[in-house]
This record gives sequence, structure tokens and C-alpha cells, in this order.
Amino acid sequence: MSLTYAYAGGYNTFIPTTDDKAGVALQVEFSRAQDKFHLNKYTQLQQVDLESGKYWRFDQTAMARINTGDGSQFVWADGSRRPAANIFQGFELPAYNCVRLNFCFELGDLATYHAKKAGGVDLTAVNSRTAAGAAMVQRTRKALAKLQDTSVMQYLDLNTVNYSSPAGYGNWSPMFTTSTIPSGLANGHYWDIGYNPAAGSANNAVSGHSYLRSGVNSICAMIVAQSNGQVQPKDIQVIIGPDTAIALSQSAEILDFIKQCSDAKVNLAQDDTFNQYGIPSFMFGVQWVVEDASYISAYPMGGVGTTARSWCVPYGTIIFSSRPGGIEGAPMSYATCMGFFLEEMTVEVFDEPRDRLTQGNVVDNYDYEITAPITGFVVQQALSGS
Repeated sequence: MSLTYAYAGGYNTFIPTTDDKAGVALQVEFSRAQDKFHLNKYTQLQQVDLESGKYWRFDQTAMARINTGDGSQFVWADGSRRPAANIFQGFELPAYNCVRLNFCFELGDLATYHAKKAGGVDLTAVNSRTAAGAAMVQRTRKALAKLQDTSVMQYLDLNTVNYSSPAGYGNWSPMFTTSTIPSGLANGHYWDIGYNPAAGSANNAVSGHSYLRSGVNSICAMIVAQSNGQVQPKDIQVIIGPDTAIALSQSAEILDFIKQCSDAKVNLAQDDTFNQYGIPSFMFGVQWVVEDASYISAYPMGGVGTTARSWCVPYGTIIFSSRPGGIEGAPMSYATCMGFFLEEMTVEVFDEPRDRLTQGNVVDNYDYEITAPITGFVVQQALSGS
């Protein structure tokens, strides 16, 4: 067998390896820091002492039950006994149930040794960051699943609304069967069609009607009313996925909104959400959050299998979630969704000399629940084609 010999050149007389002469080896990893996730913008956290427990949820209508404008139901005439009890505060005790999760990796001693010695890479640190990122993706999916649970959340499926008849409301939250539907939603249409659809169909939107703004403002007004003013539009986050954001950004209604803002150029130049997705981060009086967390549903058997990703918020779904105050929950909280944490992001690394390996773990023990459903809303199939 003849051998093929090479002639010496500038790039073929050494065995390639990572170059760490500068003191830090080149390292390309796709781990995501905890503070890069949006979850804590629209949920609150509550530390708990028990894995399972209950929390108080009070009747939000008690404060508003004033049935006479002149206050006659509360009048206390001179010389008379005080009026009988006329304020009735109901409550319920929903449950939370924390579940402990362990995100684990194992590394052989030879792998960690050679990665550090020859490549200047700390594999334990890299895998720890990956495990923490996986824990945050799991948290995000859990919270968003709750926020889309129409058995608890107020909701509207725009795809099933009968646009040609105000009496045919389509697939609405059960609460609307006995109460007044917000006027801005009763004749709703897809939120990316704001203006002048083609004529000739009973299901067309009204020419020039702002369906997106009308829908957003109507939902916010309803949340303000139901919370007795405890939640204001500034407390409400509108959560959408990147593909929904891009679709909305091309609608005539949003393009006109941007054109009509006198200070748009200055403000939008510093708006990362707008620069990336074309959606202002503050629009129609509320904050807009583009939830860009994604997941791969196939379990990685040895690193193989499908790599198809899905956004955590499906296309055409728009979620309204209130989070008044800071990230930490208070005894009297009006947050739509709250995470109950018995243990949060504990990192444990064990050296196992017998098997010459290192095991790393990230532990979470929590539950996410819809604590104040009256302060949230979910719109499904909000876009044409969704």
C-alpha cells in the first residue's frame, strides 16, 4: 500500500487543539442564564414551608355589591339599632402541590480531566449551566400551561366567534354566559386584520375598526373592574410568542400606531422588543412580553433524535397576566399566576471516587397555580391562519 505524504506548511505541522494561550479557551455554548428568561416578569414567587397546602382566595365581588346609589342599604338612622350585617365576604381555599424535580448529569473523570487539561473547559460548570437552563424552561412550560388552562382562566377563542351576529359569541369562557361580554370583544375579529378587509362576506371585520386595540383595552378594563381597581393596566403583561409578535408587527393597526407616536423614533430606538420583533414593549397602555423560550419535545437518547423546536406560547395565543408589585408574592396578592416554592434551584455536585465520575444536580420543588383568575385572560386563535 502506497502512502501519501504531505509537504510541510504553515498549518499542517501540528495536531489541532483548542487554543488557550490567551488564558481563556474559546468556548461556544448555548446555555442560557437564569435572568435571561422572561417568566418572572409575569408571575410571582411565594416561598412555602410545606410541600402541599392551601391558600386563601377571597370573593372579588364583595366590595362592589352596592345596590343603591344613595347608600340606603347602609343607612343608620338616629335612635335606631345599627343595620344588620350587610357586607358578606366569601372565600375558597384552593390547593397547591409542589413536586420535586432533579435535573442531573454525570461526567467521567477522564472526560473532565482532558477537557480541562487540553481544552481549558470546565465541563462541570458548563453542564451545571445547561441543567439550570433546562430547569427554567420546565418552569416556563409549567406556568404557561396553567395560564392557558381554560378550565380556570377567562378566555375567548376568536376563531369560533360569529362575527356577523352580536348574539352568537362563539367559544367564550363560561363566566360570560351569565354576565355582560365586554363590548370591544362581542363583535371581535382576528387581531391582525385591523382595517378594511375584502368586502362581500358577513364575517368580514368592520371597515377601519381597531380590533387589536379594542380587544386589548376591553380585556384590561374588565380586569380593572373585576379587581375593584386593585389591578391597573400598568400591572398587566401581554404575553405572546415570537411568531405571533412578527405576524402582529406587520398588521396595519400596529404600523399606524407606530407612525402616530410623536416620540416613537427616540423610544423605539432603545426598545429591544421592537428592534427584534417589531412590537413595542409598551403599547395600548400595557407591557408586551415576547416569550422566546422554546423546547424540544423528544427525549435526547444519547444526543440523537429530533431537534424540532416549539415556542412555549403557541402561534396565535395571547395571554394577559397581572403581576402587581415585585417578584416576591405578598399575603394580599393580585398576581394571576404564582409559583409556590419549597426549594428553588439548589445545585449539588457529588464526586464519586469508586466509579471515578462526577454527578451534578439542579433541584427544584414547586408548583405553579392560577391564584387570581379574574386578573388574567387568554385569547386563543387570535390571528388569521392560527
